[in-house]
Amino acid sequence: MNNKEDLDKLDRQINKLLNKDEEEKEEDLDTKREVIIDRRYEYDDVDGDTKRLDKIDDIDEEEFEPEEEETTEVKTRVERLEEQEELKSHSRVGRLEEQEESLDEEENFLGEKPKKKMSKKKIIIITCSVIGILLIALILFLVLNNSKKIDTEKEEKLSKSEQKEIIEDYGDELKRVIMNYYSQQKLLLEYDDAIKLVNFDYDVKCSEHEIYDNGEIYLNKCTINKVKTRYSYGLKKEDLVPEETDDKIKVYVNKETNKASLTEPKDKDNYEVYGFNIDGAYTNLKLLSETADYVYYLDKDYSVHMLNYKTGVKVLNPLNYTNILPIKNEGVIDSSFAAVEINNLWGIYNINTRERIVGHNYKMFASSFSMQSTEPTLYYETIALDKLIAFDGESYGLINYKNGNIILPIIYEGIALSGDYLCARDKNNNIHIFDSNSKEYLNNYDKVYGLVDGKYSLVKDGKSIKLVRPDNKEFYDYGEVEVSNRLRLFNYYDNEVYYVFNMSNEKTSDEESEYLQITYNTKYKKGKVELLEYKDIFK
Repeated sequence: MNNKEDLDKLDRQINKLLNKDEEEKEEDLDTKREVIIDRRYEYDDVDGDTKRLDKIDDIDEEEFEPEEEETTEVKTRVERLEEQEELKSHSRVGRLEEQEESLDEEENFLGEKPKKKMSKKKIIIITCSVIGILLIALILFLVLNNSKKIDTEKEEKLSKSEQKEIIEDYGDELKRVIMNYYSQQKLLLEYDDAIKLVNFDYDVKCSEHEIYDNGEIYLNKCTINKVKTRYSYGLKKEDLVPEETDDKIKVYVNKETNKASLTEPKDKDNYEVYGFNIDGAYTNLKLLSETADYVYYLDKDYSVHMLNYKTGVKVLNPLNYTNILPIKNEGVIDSSFAAVEINNLWGIYNINTRERIVGHNYKMFASSFSMQSTEPTLYYETIALDKLIAFDGESYGLINYKNGNIILPIIYEGIALSGDYLCARDKNNNIHIFDSNSKEYLNNYDKVYGLVDGKYSLVKDGKSIKLVRPDNKEFYDYGEVEVSNRLRLFNYYDNEVYYVFNMSNEKTSDEESEYLQITYNTKYKKGKVELLEYKDIFK
């Protein structure tokens, strides 16, 4: 009994000492406890799992449950109390140190001590990400919208030089379409039909227009993408009337470069000056080239004349001709050759040697009728290098104007250029595909119906109709299709190749005829065959 009282007394003394020591330790750890109170999760020392902490005391409760007393190996009460307090103190201090290390790691990682809960961190990160994405989307929208606005303004506010260039390019393309159609069909298109065949980047419309018998065109009062422009293409016939002049015409030749000009220079001392007169009215005076001694011009009857400005003598004098046209080869005037008309027949001469290269056997030399917006046609233009189309009044062929060699015989109903190839139509309405050296392509098929854009040719292969390339690569097989021998037109427009056949007899008018149209969409690689009325083709 006394022993029990002594032990109880000793326990109270020890507890008092321990409690005092605990109070001092608790005071030292107040600051650290404040941090721990705000933390909801703590890492377990054993397996790394987390547990939720509601108060500081929860840190130790699970780890230090009292052990059951064993009768065989009993420690003294004092020893057990000392061990428990030592373990408790060690556990608390150790956990606080681990918490401090964890806080230090977070501080090193984040740059500052975390003051918010982990869930708030995630919310902030997600919110910042969303805001960032929205800002990027807004910037992209503004950039794209601004780009479209700039493009729109560029289209609506073309400069004067851009407007002029667009009108000239459009006129050139329209003229090319008209002359290509004429070379195939021997018919001049009406203006409303011709503009449907023009493939052009801008929406050009001209309320005032003319197409002349010689293939010349005149465009005025034009709009580009619905914006008015003051520029025109070509000239009205009444504007081409030459003006009378008695002034002496002068040509200025640079003494160092030997290049000539019709414009008076400021430093005349460096130039040789040549003067001459032209009898009667004239217009469109041009130098044949900067280095040649010739000029050419139109007289009052729109015939072209050529003379040597140094001597004032007509070229090829005393040959009595009614017209002489320079030859434009690959875009450049050839100052050595000219086409000459005598008694309504044309031949070709070397104007330097006065040699006749091609006899006067032709009604005309067909060309692409290249034209500048401020002048009528003043030259023939080759269809291929050194090659001119010749027409004898009934048939067309191809000649080399420099040596007179016949490249394609004069037996075809028409010849047209398509890409790097020539399409020649014979008297049976069959199309033959050649290169400029007279090599024929696609002659292994039963029939060839034409070549579009230099690579799409419609052919008959047995009972099938196919679209192939000159090297025989097949684009599309339409299967068995009945077509007539009256191919009305073929062209390429807005990603579509199309061939149109008149399926009615020759006595039926165009407006009442039925047409078979065979198309191929180059974008979607699809073909189509359909019967249409005249209004559907030429609407």
